[in-house]
Amino acid sequence: MGPAGLIDGARRAAGLLFSRPCLACGGPVPDPALGAACEGCWARLEAEPLPRLRFTRLGRPDFDQAVAAFAYGGTLRELVLAYKFSGHPSLRRPLAAALARRCEAALGWGCGAVAALPWSRASLGERGYDAAGELARDVAAAWGLPVLDALAWARPRRRQSELGANERLANASLSLRARPGAGLAGGRILIIDDLLSSGATAHEAARALKAGGATFVGVAALAHALA
Repeated sequence: MGPAGLIDGARRAAGLLFSRPCLACGGPVPDPALGAACEGCWARLEAEPLPRLRFTRLGRPDFDQAVAAFAYGGTLRELVLAYKFSGHPSLRRPLAAALARRCEAALGWGCGAVAALPWSRASLGERGYDAAGELARDVAAAWGLPVLDALAWARPRRRQSELGANERLANASLSLRARPGAGLAGGRILIIDDLLSSGATAHEAARALKAGGATFVGVAALAHALA
């Protein structure tokens, strides 16, 4: 074995020695670029088909088109929960890259900008970072889209995760407003979120963006959970 082979072998051995366990399967994660999941778990996720989205309680949503990279369950659920609630921000980049890669082919609407969903003080204080917003900014950068600070809270609301599916629509209704001067007039806007379940928040965000002048609102999410 030549010097290059010895160096490569030493790097692999060091990676295994100092790696962290995969959050999903417990195997080694020698490459920091993978975040807190191993190569095998990422490969299994990539092999999954895009989920079919169902919003049984929305009727006709105000957003015009929606796509999610994964179904919410199994390995993906473990990674999303770890990213959002268990202090693993290193997962942000690989999760954003997976969303961008898997949803890009399904994005037939040609949106020109991303509207970031506003964060709540409670969530920011609990986690220390805006999980959904940072994910959205990474995906927007991958697609070369500007991020608009176009939405703000119009009133307080409870956390959607604390509510049943039937309560979420009422809780989200009229809770957002478009910021004046956000440049929405005639725009085709994309909302990027980590989890799309009942669709109530995306529905309300689309309503507010269209009230502010947007003509088309699409939604791209990391995962879809049936509600």
